[in-house]
Amino acid sequence: MNFLFIHPEYPGRFRFLAAFFGKEKAHTPVFITSQKVDKKNWVKGVKTICVPQKRDGKDSKTVTFPDPLARAAARQLIELEKDGFVPDVILGQSGSPMAFHVKDIFPDTPFISYFEWYHGADTLELTPDKAALRQARMDLHVKNMPVLADLARCDRGICPTEWQKEQFPVEFRGKLTVAHTGVDTRFFDPKPEARFKSGQSELKLDLSRGGQLVTYASHLLAPYPGFDSFLGALPGLLENKPDLHVVILGRDKVMMQDGQGSKKSYKRLVLEKPGMDSDRVHLADGLPPEEYRLLLQASDLHVYLDSPLVVSGFLLDAMACGCLVMAPGTGPVSQIIKDGSNGIIADFSSPDAVRNRMEACLDYPSFMEKIKARARQTILDHYALEKMIQKQLDIIRETLRPARG
Repeated sequence: MNFLFIHPEYPGRFRFLAAFFGKEKAHTPVFITSQKVDKKNWVKGVKTICVPQKRDGKDSKTVTFPDPLARAAARQLIELEKDGFVPDVILGQSGSPMAFHVKDIFPDTPFISYFEWYHGADTLELTPDKAALRQARMDLHVKNMPVLADLARCDRGICPTEWQKEQFPVEFRGKLTVAHTGVDTRFFDPKPEARFKSGQSELKLDLSRGGQLVTYASHLLAPYPGFDSFLGALPGLLENKPDLHVVILGRDKVMMQDGQGSKKSYKRLVLEKPGMDSDRVHLADGLPPEEYRLLLQASDLHVYLDSPLVVSGFLLDAMACGCLVMAPGTGPVSQIIKDGSNGIIADFSSPDAVRNRMEACLDYPSFMEKIKARARQTILDHYALEKMIQKQLDIIRETLRPARG
């Protein structure tokens, strides 16, 4: 069978599924992305095509959507068809214009779209300013346009969690099935005696001789809700625990103004906060996979703070490694973590509240062992890669069945 994957950030949510089909000689998987990918980093067995956003030629009359990426992707789909490649099923990432024209080029091919988020009215920042609120509604509607287009034209939709599915309009939920990408629990596994020592990464830290470790990880180092309280708790925590180190992972792409009005990177602002000991608070953009896993395995407490809209893979990775996770009780988090059972739900409204909860977690490690074990079991039961791959395969089979009669 011919499988076509479309995702702007290779390989994105389709990494495991594309790899699964790439191993099977009976299948021909092709992956279209807008991200330049070195051939040595291709998913094994999967042909990868990078679509440029700007191309010469006057063929724009053949498409209607104004986004250049949608036009470029449509041209690539036409070229694939000319080369004799007709997909049996198309899997695309919703929200990106890359999949906008798949049903125009291949109208008879089942299209399965992976849906992350729908911006509902409750995500608006309410303001008494009527004009500002109206503009916010307009902006939100524009953000939802490519998602609505995919909802209308896809044959089936996949949502990673029930929480995310609940955010979509009721009239479309019948198309959506919950199936997470999956967590590789064979790779992310507990190692109780692990001690962290950095290798070739930018992080220079050696805790092989002991010392407690608090970790935090996110795609971006940004002022997510509660993050300032977390940072404010660190000086007191470091003072009370002289052998403690803190590792904060996140790309440094956010620029903010300091108290004097100067524009600085958020990472620099973090390190300049009073009482922030740069010898014991370590910041890095990211780590190689094996080193990242070791960091989680050696962590005494993993603090999770991210967008309140969805749950990132960082939380699930940490739980798979048997971390003691402390997180806020937001809607998506509360569907995964039950306070005192498989994690700790904490109040992040003030630095004192955060510090007190962190100290309690670090002071009674033996009491937390059952919580850590149940965190791992939660991932094995509900997010293990083998189970999620099977669920996604079932969705593909069910979608293909009516198309084949």
